[in-house]
Amino acid sequence: MRGRQMELLPVIDEGTRVLAAVSGGPDSVALLTALNDLRRNGKIGLCCAHLNHGIRGAESDGDEAFVRRLCERLGVRVYCEKIDVPTLAASRGQGLETCARNARREFLLRAMDILEADVIATAHHQDDQAETFLMHLLRGGGINGAAGIRARTGRFIRPLLGTTKDEILEFLASRNEMFRIDSTNAIADNPRNMLRLNVMPLLREVYPEAVRAISRFCDIARVENDYMYEKTSEWMGENAFVAPYGYIINACPDEAVARRVIVRLTGAGYDSAIRAVAAINKAETAQIPGYLVEASPGVARIIKDGFSPPLDEVALEDGAGIPGIGCVRIRPSDPRDISRDPFSQTLDAEALKGAVIRTRRPGDVMRPFGSAGSRKVKEILIDKKIPRRDRDILPMVAKGKNVMWIPGVLISHQASISEKTLKAVRLDWEREDIQPWRERR
Repeated sequence: MRGRQMELLPVIDEGTRVLAAVSGGPDSVALLTALNDLRRNGKIGLCCAHLNHGIRGAESDGDEAFVRRLCERLGVRVYCEKIDVPTLAASRGQGLETCARNARREFLLRAMDILEADVIATAHHQDDQAETFLMHLLRGGGINGAAGIRARTGRFIRPLLGTTKDEILEFLASRNEMFRIDSTNAIADNPRNMLRLNVMPLLREVYPEAVRAISRFCDIARVENDYMYEKTSEWMGENAFVAPYGYIINACPDEAVARRVIVRLTGAGYDSAIRAVAAINKAETAQIPGYLVEASPGVARIIKDGFSPPLDEVALEDGAGIPGIGCVRIRPSDPRDISRDPFSQTLDAEALKGAVIRTRRPGDVMRPFGSAGSRKVKEILIDKKIPRRDRDILPMVAKGKNVMWIPGVLISHQASISEKTLKAVRLDWEREDIQPWRERR
């Protein structure tokens, strides 16, 4: 076989059918050529996909024709589509670069299904890694951003991520492979091109191995970031809870984990996470994009912007409830069947006639069981040290302004079982309001 071989990262299992994303540029031509070597050796199955995005007119059409000829020469099946990305970007209200990236990903996933491939290989290499790292760094990204591009993400693999641009060009020269040049890559009209054309050459003048050094740092950051991700997941599994208004988290002594918790729950950037954690440590409040963080000693509540408690009420009957908060189960009961579970109570059926289920309202009153007189529900909840946000989502069984039962908190004197009780019912409140956080897979 003529020329040198390309060393690929070990991200392809033998027998895998690989879809190579080929634009016609040097990187993707090198990828296709190297993968074709594996195909000819019987290691993998191979097919190709090319998107003509219509951004460069006749030049884009020339790219498609080139890729078709290349695949025909190599004996690789190719699937092409043409999409008018500028028109699509206008219809979606997206920038041209963002729309092109999204359209390409959507196309590759379609092509993967059509060609019955197992994975999609893209031609990202070490220089791309270095540029991506710098972009994340300059945007204020954390360790997750420093981890850069991964060699495998779901169905996408990047076998050239351990290879530099210079090595790609040397490989193509040794194989006498031609390629296309995208004229837009020579224009410094976006952050990546500006870094590639203006910054990276200066870095290499001072540090000739800058690309490899940055790539090595990304490898280190990726391992440590993955470790911290798992540690954060472990902590959240025991200390983070989902509430109708957002989230509840216990105090976290590890600031690195605490920041990651905020990022994971809210999607906020690290600047916001740092601000939120500082507020939590001082038991203060902080506004971050989309959320208000309210902290008190030992716990913090992360409230979605615009949250308001549900105000509807429903008649007290079996299965009735408040969406997102819970529902009640009702069954006949012996008047002497007193539960020790605060979410399960046996109450006087006569006293509950005409009652509804709702959240609290201004002016609510209650005569707690064992108390001599009525009090404002607001005062009772404050005395019980129930946080303000949790008071907003407490279910209540009430008749008018008189609250008969607050599940999990207390019952009223009027609804309690006494020697005068002729008929009783058992009420079990099934909670939905505060649930343990679970990681989405």
